[in-house]
Amino acid sequence: MSQQQQPKVHDASDFPIVRLEGSSIYEGYGAPWCAEMDEFLARGKPFILIYVAGGPDDARRDRPERH
Repeated sequence: MSQQQQPKVHDASDFPIVRLEGSSIYEGYGAPWCAEMDEFLARGKPFILIYVAGGPDDARRDRPERH
């Protein structure tokens, strides 16, 4: 599955409130997570990131991409 076909990681429909549902995490989400965070930061406006716990732990390849 290419990055363009992957679902959004964050729900920014109520920006500046951004939600990340732990239950929606999937293996390979690291790169899309970074791209979406870059998009939020590029807006140049403060935002709040709410992480709703639950779901699987990070896949081994995703954790280094996010840090």
